Amino acid sequence: MTVDTATTVTTIRSIVSCETLSNVTDSILDPLVRLLNADSAVYLQIQSDDYHRPVIQHSSYTGGCPKILEQYKSDFFDEDPVLNPIIGRPERWKQYSSPVEIQLSRQVKPSELRETDFFRSFLHPNNLGDVLGLVVPIDLDGLKMHCVGVHRSEQSPRFTEQHNAALASISGPLQMVLQNLSLKNVVDEQAALLQLLDKSDLNVEFAVLDRKLQLKRASHRFREVFRTLTPDSDEFTHLRAAARELEYRLTQDSEVRTAIELFGNCYAELSSLTVGSELYFVLVTPFQGSYGESSLPPFALKNDFALTRREREVVEQVASGQSNAQVSSTLGISIRTVENHLRAIFYKLGVNSRTQLIHRIYHN
Repeated sequence: MTVDTATTVTTIRSIVSCETLSNVTDSILDPLVRLLNADSAVYLQIQSDDYHRPVIQHSSYTGGCPKILEQYKSDFFDEDPVLNPIIGRPERWKQYSSPVEIQLSRQVKPSELRETDFFRSFLHPNNLGDVLGLVVPIDLDGLKMHCVGVHRSEQSPRFTEQHNAALASISGPLQMVLQNLSLKNVVDEQAALLQLLDKSDLNVEFAVLDRKLQLKRASHRFREVFRTLTPDSDEFTHLRAAARELEYRLTQDSEVRTAIELFGNCYAELSSLTVGSELYFVLVTPFQGSYGESSLPPFALKNDFALTRREREVVEQVASGQSNAQVSSTLGISIRTVENHLRAIFYKLGVNSRTQLIHRIYHN
């Protein structure tokens, strides 16, 4: 089958018109199904979790059996023989700088595929035959892998070289649109979070600064504080030194944050954030107290959570701003052991992030 040029042009026009993730099905997946004469299509946005495992963050589907997507996400994502070689180990994602073509019939021999549980329990029962798609790396607010794939039934012929060529011809516009959608999603999420924090009564103060420590956005109280600072003030000098230290550590460790004391014994957490090629610093004070008063007491976690001695040692290091790698070096244990301890600590304290952990240990 020859793919019609006019249909390819129409598909590209539809793709570039996509403005939100909610429009992915209508603007991207449905046109791809028509272009490649497929039966269904799927979009997956995959990110790495805190333990360097791939997880699906967003997804869309078009076709006659929507339940397939939920079944795939819950039971078979980890077994996918097409995606796993590419996305199975997030620490290797940085080797991909351009879209990667995938095709089930080219990557896995039919005889080998039929011996897998993925085929027996997922593909065959759902009448899924060949799969053709693209994996697109997008590095915004952390590297994510965006997967767009089309499927044919077992009774249909495999996708041909013409279909591969048609998919390759739209890979450029598709990558551009997915990057724009990711950027808009990051901006919208951050704007919503900042508005919520600014209007909340949780006494959370925050500031976002660029590489030169110019204030980009902040809660009302922090805006007032930064208006009073001068570049040669002790507070700004302290902030600048902490930021430069984080920037240096960023070249050695992907997880950089530290606790600092500012504005008259106000304790805060300073973190680095890379969005695209831009470096930002985020200053957060999730602690009770007022400026001019001590808002963070000395570390004294009561043993109310049945923490072991080693778990308490890990908490102490995390509270001091150390990354997993630094905790590993300080305590003489492996990073995997640190991660296991953190999982247990998060569970016992009922938290799911380092910031929540620090907040909890000073309010127990």
